[in-house]
Amino acid sequence: MNIRAKRTWIFLIVLIVICLMLCLLYNNKGISSLAEAPASVSTEDMFRLQIIRVDLQSKLGEDSIYPEYYTGYLMNKAYGKTDSQSIDMTEKGIINDYAILWYAEQKDIQVSDTELNQQIDLNVEGYESAEEKNSLDIIAKNEGVTFKDVQWGDKKAYHITAIKGKMYDICYNKYINEGKMTSEEAEQQMLKVKEEWGHLVDDANDAFRATDQYAFLLSQFSICRELALNGEQNVEVIKKAGI
Repeated sequence: MNIRAKRTWIFLIVLIVICLMLCLLYNNKGISSLAEAPASVSTEDMFRLQIIRVDLQSKLGEDSIYPEYYTGYLMNKAYGKTDSQSIDMTEKGIINDYAILWYAEQKDIQVSDTELNQQIDLNVEGYESAEEKNSLDIIAKNEGVTFKDVQWGDKKAYHITAIKGKMYDICYNKYINEGKMTSEEAEQQMLKVKEEWGHLVDDANDAFRATDQYAFLLSQFSICRELALNGEQNVEVIKKAGI
């Protein structure tokens, strides 16, 4: 399996096990690995949080950041972080996401509806042979949804993930020359890819912080923070708070 095929396979598995956007667990240098997840955070736990996020997003509207904020906070808590650490990591993760989205827009990097739909279809198809299918089906049934419904309701997360994937490919393609490297050379080149990705994220963040969108995010954070710490899921209360 070549490097790109392996990377694509791992990327699909990450999506299939519902780590979409619940990856607010990353640092500002890149995406954290599923291998770093403690045993206490199961695929079932992540799926339950995805259901919460999708439900809140459908009721609050696509522009609301509270669904991703709240479930990001809960995921960080599940990783054993304190309230303060969870809030900090969640906010940094959201800023990174929106910075990369903004940066991609400046470079006219887009994801078409066709690409997005194909990715969701691929994950739904892959789910049929997933090891956790039976346990996730039970969770979905208890919540009155299906795995497929949840994935199609999570298009905002898929869009963010896809944009980040395209931005990462810019770094990847700069150093990886398929089929013409030894494994040692490939390992060295992947270190350069990681470093390049870190620079890209830093550049995106630096530029994004000068925008009105960044200032708006900060104003939303102050509201989300209080709601999340209170475990708020009542849509009317959230809307009244202005999120």
